[in-house]
Order: sequence, then C-alpha cells, then structure tokens
Amino acid sequence: MAVYRMHNRTQHYDWGSRRMFPELKATGEPVSPSPEPVAELWMGTHPRGPSSVETSPGDMEPLTEILGRSGAGELPFLFKILTAERGLSIQTHPSRALAREGFRREEAHGIDIGAAHRTYRDRNHKPELLCAVGEFWGLRGFRPLSELQSEMRDFVAELNDSAMTPLRTALERFVAAPGDSTWREAFAALLRIAERGETAPLEGALRAYCGEPDPDEAYADRDDRYWWCRELMRQFPGDVGAAAPLYLNLVHLHPGDAIFLEAGVLHAYLYGAGVELMASSDNVLRAGCTSKHVDRQELLQALTLIFDLPAVVRPDPISCGEGELRRYRTTAEEFELLRCSLPPGAGTGRLQLTKERGAAVVLSVGGGAQVRAADAAPDTVSSPAQSVALSSTESALVDYGTKRFSIDLSSVGAVYVASVPGTISCEEEGT
Repeated sequence: MAVYRMHNRTQHYDWGSRRMFPELKATGEPVSPSPEPVAELWMGTHPRGPSSVETSPGDMEPLTEILGRSGAGELPFLFKILTAERGLSIQTHPSRALAREGFRREEAHGIDIGAAHRTYRDRNHKPELLCAVGEFWGLRGFRPLSELQSEMRDFVAELNDSAMTPLRTALERFVAAPGDSTWREAFAALLRIAERGETAPLEGALRAYCGEPDPDEAYADRDDRYWWCRELMRQFPGDVGAAAPLYLNLVHLHPGDAIFLEAGVLHAYLYGAGVELMASSDNVLRAGCTSKHVDRQELLQALTLIFDLPAVVRPDPISCGEGELRRYRTTAEEFELLRCSLPPGAGTGRLQLTKERGAAVVLSVGGGAQVRAADAAPDTVSSPAQSVALSSTESALVDYGTKRFSIDLSSVGAVYVASVPGTISCEEEGT
C-alpha cells in the first residue's frame, strides 16, 4: 500500500487565466500573474498530458508504471483544475460509438494524433462533471421549448438582411411549430452562416437585439444572458457562437455546486475556476467561440436535443470524523467525485476513509492537506510511499493496494477525491 506525490502537467490554452491559477496556488496571498494563460492542470494517464509520481525524493516514474504494478496501467478518469478568463468553445462530447468510429476514420486517413485539424484524439466518450471552486458561469443544454420559442420569436424580427433569409425562414418554422426537427433545422441554419462567411449581418442583428454595452457600466452582469452575448461578440468577433446565450441555459454555480454533462449535451464554460472529472478522453466537437478546430457537421451528428432547465448537482453532506464528505452522484461508470471539508473556523481536522478497489487521486484546493496511508506511523511525514503533504493545487495518488487512508485538512479550502464510483466511503459509515 502506498501514497505518492503526483507531478502534473498544465495546459496553456488561450481561454485560460494568468491570475486565477496563481491565486488558487497562493491561497489568498498577493501573486504576480503567470507569463501565459493557465487553462487546465491534468491529473491522470491520458497520453496528451500524463502525470508522474515521486517514488522517493528527486526520483520520478510515470503514473502508468506505478499503476501497472498492482492493477490496470491507466486510470479510467481524467481529473483537472480548470481556470477560465474567457469563454470556452460552444461544444459537445461524442458518444463512445461515435468516438470509436471517428477515431478509426481519422487514423485510416493518416491524420496525425496531434494535428490541429484532428477531431477525435482517442476512442473514448467523455461524460464530464464540473464542480465550482469559486463563482462560475457556463451554458448547458437547450432552454425549455416555451422559453426558446419566445426568445426566437423576438429575435427573428432583427434578421432583416437578405443574407439572413435562410436562418429567418428556419426560425419562423420553429416558432410556428416548436420541436426537435424544426429546432435542428434552425440550429443547422445558424451554423451554416459561418460556413458561408456571412457572420457580419448576424452580429448586427445580435447587437440590435441584445443592445450595445454601456461604456459607464462599472461591473459585468454575468447573470444576464444578453450581457454574455455582447461579451462573446467582444471576445470572438464575427463568430456565430456569440448567439449561444440566447438558446442555451445560462448557469451560475456557487462554490460546491456542480453540473454533469452527458454525451451530446451542448455547453460552454464562460468564466471561473472549478475542478473537472471526466472519462479519460480529450474528444471535443466544437461549433464556435474558439481558436481550435471546429467540426460543425460532426457536432450536429453527435448533438442530443433535450429542452429543459439544467440540473445543478448539490450533494448532501455526510458527517465524517471531524469534517464532512460530499458525494457527487452521476450516471458515469468511470468516475465519482467527493469533496472533503471542515466547518468554517474549525482549524484542522481529520477524515478517515476506506477504499474498496481501484486507485484514487486526492487534490487539495485553497488550503493544505496531509494524505496518509492507514498503516503509516504518526510521525511519518516524508516517505512518499506512506504520507504526502499537499499545498493548494497539489495532488496525491492513493494506489490500488491502499484500502484505508486519512486526510488531515484545514477549514480553509477543500480536498477533492476522484475515484471509481462507489468505492470510497467514510470509515465511520462502515462501522
């Protein structure tokens, strides 16, 4: 049984933040912005950003090798910290069947796995859970039909340019008979505007409909969908994705709230910091608001048309030792997220956990933590195989053979645990 310090890779996408990740790492202390945007920190075995572990001070081994000694050589999930200063792409994730076929097709065509125009980078689907660390805004799923019908009835009146006739006609059909087929037709017509290079008239219609930004506005009204349309037009001039806040649900997550994304659900993250847990995949089908590869036809094939308000996952707390454990339940077979914390002002405390099977990743965010295997001596604090001290944004691997482990943490910040579903519980629950 062993606990190891992990060394993880950051991804520097252009939508990332130069300040959010340093602020998380510094836990409230004044920091200097990073030289380039930090978008994601990856913890896992995905080949595009595999982690390593520290087996002894200064000695590193690939995570896959450590895992392969006592079980499967790969984790079934990919764990991330995400920090977004700008909007991410309007996107969805493919089903497993679509991912396998798309990967096979691109491999047969000889497209390099790292090529910018590659759509499928692995064979896996990508169910995904995002849990907010701070205030977080995003878009998830199509709005209820009655809301969407009302919005499009008003918006279509601004589509006066002749180049907008196909979109106007499709939207009028949807307004007259709202449903799956008429909305799919209207949404496809919207995406074809980009392919025809006729985005200027659409942007003009959006500005007329959503209003021009107030130059005297002292703050961003991030709970206003029309503000987000204006903001996305500012971030991505001439992009059809700027209309997304009109047809997708605007979601505001508070710290500890989460949203779950199944295959085919159209979404975008807009602003904030969070932890993400997903199947080990990097397959993303994009429609707009991005500098990355856009594949609108593949996205239309993968898209699931569900018109409903998004369900925010707010787990019930479970008393555990001197703190509490929160379990985020989803339908994903590959992963489960738990959040460990102490009551405000409690100082420090310990949670004792049991693990039935699989490996787990323990991540500290906003404070420090100590992860210790159950048979570690109380004064064992330096052995990478027994006990690991974590600062904010650092993580530890709890290997396959470790069935009991403890987490010492403070009331500042929280600790997140990623594992196979149903395998980790508070030790008190099993007594």
